[in-house]
Amino acid sequence: MDPFQAVRAEDRQRLFDGAATPRRSSGSTSCWRSGSAEAPYLGGQEYSIADIATFPWTRNHDAQGVKWEDNPNLARWFNAIDERPAVKAALAKIAAIKSNRETASDDDKDRFFNRGKPRRA
Repeated sequence: MDPFQAVRAEDRQRLFDGAATPRRSSGSTSCWRSGSAEAPYLGGQEYSIADIATFPWTRNHDAQGVKWEDNPNLARWFNAIDERPAVKAALAKIAAIKSNRETASDDDKDRFFNRGKPRRA
């Protein structure tokens, strides 16, 4: 196993064992503490695919052990993205989607998860 794989495996194990963040988290979030203070977006002065791709991962920051008070630049960036009209419109559409998880029949679940009678067909 090369060193990168070893560090990655160790980080995953820490997360499975209940650690809030990987061992090297201070390095991975250091950009939020320094460079991004000057730039409004991840890629600099312009909104980019980096912001679009990162925003969904930060929506559940509490579950990942990230606190806004510890990361003011991350909070500033998140709020700026969250206030964009297109983001608000997309989040409204997502909120309107109704899950049928509770109302799905066992046959529906078997089909979805590729198990049971439909799987044998």
